Amino acid sequence: EMALKVFPNPTEGVLNITTELKGPKVIRISTIENKTLLEIQTDKDEQTLDLSYLPRKMYFVTVSNVEKSFHARFIKY
Repeated sequence: EMALKVFPNPTEGVLNITTELKGPKVIRISTIENKTLLEIQTDKDEQTLDLSYLPRKMYFVTVSNVEKSFHARFIKY
């Protein structure tokens, strides 16, 4: 079961996020030091983000709704 899918990974900038979480949700991009870089609220199951402005390194994606949250890592190169 793939509750959260992040691709392409590694990415040059465009990141696609698909999730099985239903209803309103928050997508959060953070550093491995847990500093929030971007936080958006959406009802969509698929979201495309342009992260080309981010430095090259590893980041975390957290997608959460009122019930649960899922985490994934991705690399920006």
